[in-house]
Amino acid sequence: EGFSMNGLSELQSEGQFSSFELAVSNLSQVKTFYETLFSWKILKEKDGYHVIYNQENQIASIEIYGQSENEKPANWYVTFNVKDIEQAKNNLIENGGEIISKKQNTCFVQDLFGAKFYIQ
Repeated sequence: EGFSMNGLSELQSEGQFSSFELAVSNLSQVKTFYETLFSWKILKEKDGYHVIYNQENQIASIEIYGQSENEKPANWYVTFNVKDIEQAKNNLIENGGEIISKKQNTCFVQDLFGAKFYIQ
């Protein structure tokens, strides 16, 4: 679950971008790259979560996953709001999509073309 762009999830409309998250296995390399490329600041918050700032504005979050022999590439993920998570899951499956994982009221999904994103 990434950073919420405006913290107004109750007021956001269905299908609107809700948050952006960068999933990585090597924080130090990613931190150096993006801080140099865009002059972003990547800071560790009190709860251990890493947040990306552009100047003073919080723009995204970072999820760090474990490293393995088959290290996964870093990916940017977007979360879309839905009014009814159960209906959205049904619509996704009926239209050829796939639910990759579920966590509380958020699902990581894939469309029939292979693009992955979150719905909540």
